[in-house]
Amino acid sequence: MFNVDQSPGGAECCYFCYDFWLGLVAEGSPYAVAAAWHNPRTRGAVISKAADYLFLALASAPFIYYLLVLYSSRLFFRRPKDGSERNVDFTPPVSNLKPVRGLDPEAYENFASYCRQDYPEYELIFCVGDENDPSVPVLQKLMHDFPERQIRILYGSGRNAINDKVAKLVRMVNEARNEVLVINDSDVRVEPNYLRTVVAPLRDPKIGGVTCLYVSTHDKTFTQHLQSIGMISDFYPGILVARQLDGIKFALELLPYAVQTVPDYDSLKDLFIKRLRWMTVMRHMRPWGHLGLAFTQGLPWCLAVALTHPDAIGLAYVSAYLFCRVLITWLIGVWGLKQSGLWRTMPLFIVWDATAFLIWLLTFGRNSIRWRNVDYRIREGMLVPVVQAPVQNSSH
Repeated sequence: MFNVDQSPGGAECCYFCYDFWLGLVAEGSPYAVAAAWHNPRTRGAVISKAADYLFLALASAPFIYYLLVLYSSRLFFRRPKDGSERNVDFTPPVSNLKPVRGLDPEAYENFASYCRQDYPEYELIFCVGDENDPSVPVLQKLMHDFPERQIRILYGSGRNAINDKVAKLVRMVNEARNEVLVINDSDVRVEPNYLRTVVAPLRDPKIGGVTCLYVSTHDKTFTQHLQSIGMISDFYPGILVARQLDGIKFALELLPYAVQTVPDYDSLKDLFIKRLRWMTVMRHMRPWGHLGLAFTQGLPWCLAVALTHPDAIGLAYVSAYLFCRVLITWLIGVWGLKQSGLWRTMPLFIVWDATAFLIWLLTFGRNSIRWRNVDYRIREGMLVPVVQAPVQNSSH
């Protein structure tokens, strides 16, 4: 170490050493890395750059998910859509169970579609709360209009359960005459080939249950169109990816076949509450999976990139998001489910994605839901009524 005032050449020697050191830095030697790291300003720049790259990588995660959706959807809808053609002679007797509470829109047409099935032997069992349920006159008319069908109405479940619907199902299962059970809600409408289609896969002894997709019978309002776009662009993609990744561990055999449902909500508030209820239950049932949904939300990530990065990078992310979402919605809705006129409402996926992200955020910290005018608390994966419902009387 030289003192500038005491060493020979003093200042000249110091300047030489400084220039030499800068040369090492410029040439990228190990000394350069050490020098840069010990400089607070340079070290901060390196850390900031690394954090930026990490953020861009995380913002790209939804695109990996979108690619999985496209791959899974294409494989799924390439399968034969009518299993009954291969198993036309497999028609075991069926018990069709329908828990009912109140009267859904177009209820008679929904119920009647099950009486028009092209199937040799099946029974229809309806279970309502009591004789005063608004659906009872409709069910009695159904029995009068289709005397050739085996139709039974059960009143009351006779037990307590997690919810009224489960209690009714328990009773109907116990009273069903046939081994093969088909369960569906009162707002579902089906084609005459429905029973043949859903029963056919059960010929394989490895398959213990079958389910299918559903689409709306008709959408008239903005809310109904938004719900349909949400199902096609968000809900079904998640199911198809789970089916593809889980393989034989997936709970049910999912068919490329769709039934119809009659929309039962007319306001954005009703749709918002319904979606919030679903997502809240999911957060409690699968907390890690619910947290992982953050990496399937393309819209907030892309907007964050656009707001914090140069225009070219932001535009690239937003364009990729729009392209992937349009392609997913087309692949599932138009190509897979054969929904005509979907192009007119397809831009609503942006509104849905924004709403879905907001609902996802709101689920954190929620421990209760409201369903059918009853408040429930979620405890250890169970729905516990805030006010215990009375046991229903059981009668035929």
